[in-house]
Amino acid sequence: MEFEALPDLPQVEVLKRIVSRLWSRAEVQAVWIGGSFGQVNADLYSDVDLRIAVLSTHVDDWTDLDLPVLFEGRCVAHTRSPFTGCGILHHLILDTGDLYDLWVQDVQIISVDEPIRILGCRDPKLADVLRKSSGSSIPTHRPPPDAHKLRKEIVGFWMNSHKHRKVLHRGLDPLVIVGLQVERTLLLRLWSFHAGDYDTDDRQPSIHTLSAQVRSSIESREHMLEIMGAPGRTRSELLQLIELHRDEISRVGRDLAKRYPFDYPAELERTVRAVWRDFLSSGI
Repeated sequence: MEFEALPDLPQVEVLKRIVSRLWSRAEVQAVWIGGSFGQVNADLYSDVDLRIAVLSTHVDDWTDLDLPVLFEGRCVAHTRSPFTGCGILHHLILDTGDLYDLWVQDVQIISVDEPIRILGCRDPKLADVLRKSSGSSIPTHRPPPDAHKLRKEIVGFWMNSHKHRKVLHRGLDPLVIVGLQVERTLLLRLWSFHAGDYDTDDRQPSIHTLSAQVRSSIESREHMLEIMGAPGRTRSELLQLIELHRDEISRVGRDLAKRYPFDYPAELERTVRAVWRDFLSSGI
């Protein structure tokens, strides 16, 4: 086992013991760590992304883990996600509060799509495969935003924002929050385009996929919090928040349209705002 490269963090001491216990099983051919530990930017609250490769004949043995033995009886919750052809992913939380993702893979079908640190490997050829794969997912450059995609996103915003009128008319005010959450995700992407001139991840929003977007716009943190944290507890506050989102999309979207360039959907914005004014004047 090679632990020297691991950072001096509280979760590492427990990690070492868990890895040593995994390594004691002969079918385990390699152990490595990914996520923020693999990228050398782990902190006090980083998840522990453990990956192991086991002999093909033993993969099924790892479907049901002996949690008390492997994790010192410290596991307080556990879920399992099977991946066809890619192994088994175990999600755990320990009584220390540390989160673990243990991905068990068939040694014959190794998948490495992130920077990693190898902690142990019994086969030199497998070690070479892991080393060559490590870091292969780090882009040498980030692609600039696609103008067509940007315009499509903005058109989608205005068409979805238009639905707030229908939801409010039907008295389904809590559903407005659902629409606003979708808009906030788009705002994060547009802010990152605006701040960094590159595309970011548009997969399912999570702390991992959104972190880069927030970091790219960190200079505007107070402005972002003002919008993202605006309350929506009453109909009056919901109306203000709808307007706040629209004004920000219009500001950032028009600037991006000049920068790349693309045809900003000005007529669509005018239409949505005009029927909205009529809706408000009707005394909702």
